[in-house]
Amino acid sequence: MKEQAKHINLKFENIPKVLQYIEFLSDIEEDDYIRYDKEREFEYTPQFYAFIQALFDTGLVENYEKLIEHVALGSENEHERCELFSQWMKTMNQTISRPCELRETDIHFIRRAFLTIIRMEKIFPGSWGIDVETGTWLRLLQRLKTLYESGEFE
Repeated sequence: MKEQAKHINLKFENIPKVLQYIEFLSDIEEDDYIRYDKEREFEYTPQFYAFIQALFDTGLVENYEKLIEHVALGSENEHERCELFSQWMKTMNQTISRPCELRETDIHFIRRAFLTIIRMEKIFPGSWGIDVETGTWLRLLQRLKTLYESGEFE
């Protein structure tokens, strides 16, 4: 498994830094991750942006083309690719919300999930905050911690 993890360019020395965000996300309040201005426009906090950057710096965010290749299974039809991506999103969300299924995931699922969630912010501004509130980020980090501590990808 270690060779497989090297193939995806994980920076093992950075993983403990990412795992430190478990504490941040465990006891998080809205003010910890988002700020509003007078017009009720929002921006994420520097600490939350640092978390997102740490995911990228560690190699925990899948390459978009690799995700599409995995999800679309070589399909050339754009409509079919969109449908397959929608199915991936549904499956991903179900897996994350079901502890027994999440326990069966690997580092590849984690990386694809992080990419998908990160990209959703462009389509649905505020979705990162929803994922904070629903515990999605936290559950993925906890699964990452389990994989890391068990040597599943090191």
